[in-house]
Amino acid sequence: MIDVVKQTPAEYSKQSRDYQVLARLYTALYNMNKMYIDNMQV
Repeated sequence: MIDVVKQTPAEYSKQSRDYQVLARLYTALYNMNKMYIDNMQV
């Protein structure tokens, strides 16, 4: 699973709620895309 919060400095999450929202949104989008790619049939 791709986790944007864990891959960026912890200080960003501690200081900014806006960053927390965007990071969680990007995490959801990245994982949804990864799921679709992993489920593709060749």
